[in-house]
Amino acid sequence: MNYKNNSVFISNGAKIINGKILTSEGIEDKKTLLIKKGKIMQFIPHRYLDTRLSKCKDWVLDSVRLLTKKKASFNFKSDGSRVTTADYEIQKFFLKKLRKYFPDDLLCGEENVGKSNLSAINSDKYCWVIDPIDGTNNFVLDIPFFSISVGIFLKGTPKYGIVYDPVHKHLFAARHNAGSWLNGQRLKLKSANLNTSSNLAIRTPFDKRIPEYAQKCFTNYKLRWLGSSALHICYCATGAIAAVIDHKATIWDFAGASLVLLEAGGFFTDFKGKNIYPLSENGKINTHYSISASAPGICIKEIIR
Repeated sequence: MNYKNNSVFISNGAKIINGKILTSEGIEDKKTLLIKKGKIMQFIPHRYLDTRLSKCKDWVLDSVRLLTKKKASFNFKSDGSRVTTADYEIQKFFLKKLRKYFPDDLLCGEENVGKSNLSAINSDKYCWVIDPIDGTNNFVLDIPFFSISVGIFLKGTPKYGIVYDPVHKHLFAARHNAGSWLNGQRLKLKSANLNTSSNLAIRTPFDKRIPEYAQKCFTNYKLRWLGSSALHICYCATGAIAAVIDHKATIWDFAGASLVLLEAGGFFTDFKGKNIYPLSENGKINTHYSISASAPGICIKEIIR
């Protein structure tokens, strides 16, 4: 069926492009637009969609409603960070969806609802690594910089990644060996060099003294640490941030975003320049990682010695 280009038709998640009503199966178009509440929200080139990436995208967008519904209540975790009712509700939402659509898949969420052992990330089954709200402190304090992050792993390596900034409606998506996108626009990094105009993101505070690499960054580069590790890495994939240096990143911080960067042509390594993935060859996943993310051409070891 064809409609005029300015027609609006929404039914059971139907998609519209150039006036044609499309379904999610068997369509090969340059772009498939997600229609939600009468407005084009976000899109991913259709030929790169498959069931898990498509469902993940839809569920992330659907879960945004829980941010406003469940915001009021929060507590402090042992590390001093906040956790809200919305964190738990979003994780429960994904667990319910997985049980229905992918019952054999595993879930490893940052909060303790339905949380599998970390070793599940190395499993030969798909494992969804979910950070319901990356940047919870910002979210609670009404600082408009936080995200919903999902990485889907197989045998310790991310196969799909989705990071969504609901404030600015920025949807980052990636598929292993297929590419990464921001709102449907392909991300492709160019080689870069560090200079006094470079933006770097560095996690604070430090446990004791300020390390030498941080002091070097303080005096040579422009620093940006905005409170969402996932978004820092994603903006590194756009070229806005030249490098991210994080001495205490958790798997949930980078599960979704790292693939966005890698598929854009960036580097994602530990402080010694060794590739992070696969996460472990001996079956053990660490609680924290020292990670660096950068555009091609930037050698983190020049900063961290």
